[in-house]
Amino acid sequence: MWKWLLKKVMNYIVGNDVFGKVQALVAEVALDDTLSGSQKKDKVVTEAKALGQDMKVSAINLAIEAAVTLLKDK
Repeated sequence: MWKWLLKKVMNYIVGNDVFGKVQALVAEVALDDTLSGSQKKDKVVTEAKALGQDMKVSAINLAIEAAVTLLKDK
């Protein structure tokens, strides 16, 4: 139930397309063992900013943390 609610809230806050792309980016870098945790986050933030959305870094960070939480729960 909480995963469904988290997805709905994130889709509302940052947008369905953006959150879906952030989730895909997080899943992609999660498998890259050559990067440290901070390098992974920096890569996702950089690529999320390049999505062309006018988003604040705090909203991107929130989306990343939610995506990580959902990925870890799988």
